[in-house]
Amino acid sequence: MKLIKIPKRFYDDHNERDLESPLIVKENTKNYWINSEDEHLEELHSDAYYYSIPYVDTHPSHYLWGVVVSARATLKAIEKAVPILGKPKGIMFADEVQPINVTPRTWTQVENLLKDVRKSKSK
Repeated sequence: MKLIKIPKRFYDDHNERDLESPLIVKENTKNYWINSEDEHLEELHSDAYYYSIPYVDTHPSHYLWGVVVSARATLKAIEKAVPILGKPKGIMFADEVQPINVTPRTWTQVENLLKDVRKSKSK
């Protein structure tokens, strides 16, 4: 069993949203230690990854700043201890989306375009 030292701020935010969270093995005033083999580690990793992505619009005086900085530190600690986790599955970011060379003029055209895209992906 390997322990991972993570900041309290993001873990507490994650846990307060009733998301599955790894058990805390030990703690001090600023950090928790969690088991690297905990069944809920991947859920915490995925959430930290989401809050860590660059387009989260925040700055030092913004209310989310502490959570985002803590999420980035949590992500770094988890990926250092368990490198195989990497990028969570099922999350698509802007750099992975292929641009569509169509300029729809009405909302109906946009809806029809989305239906066509969904149909082509389901095949």
